[in-house]
Amino acid sequence: MIAKHQGHQDQIASQDAQREANRRSHRDVFLEALTPTEIIAAWKAGSDFVELFPTAPMSGPDCVYALELLLVQIPLIVTGGVNQLTVLDSILAGASGIGVGTELLRKEALRHHEEQRIHELAQRFITVVDEVRVQRDSS
Repeated sequence: MIAKHQGHQDQIASQDAQREANRRSHRDVFLEALTPTEIIAAWKAGSDFVELFPTAPMSGPDCVYALELLLVQIPLIVTGGVNQLTVLDSILAGASGIGVGTELLRKEALRHHEEQRIHELAQRFITVVDEVRVQRDSS
């Protein structure tokens, strides 16, 4: 039990050091959270954005909407399960941004070094997010 606690303390100290290094180099800080308590703690710890993870299936667009209503001052980035079908609802629900991994970096595209395919997928996400933000902000 003590070893686990000490490891956690080391992790917190290392996160604090990394956050401070990011601040000095003018990088944004993204801390990961899921519950409202974790989101508030991440914000108080100095996160510029809070990464809501995993977005699916635990905290889909309805959850993002509810959190955005309660924690309006905290910009949320949705990650984990974001795809071209869910990105629209996530941004409309109030997410400030998205994080895409598996849906963007497909195994077959990586295996075959298909940089153009990855670029095209990234461009699709960017286009959808830009269009949805215009729609959201005009309503």
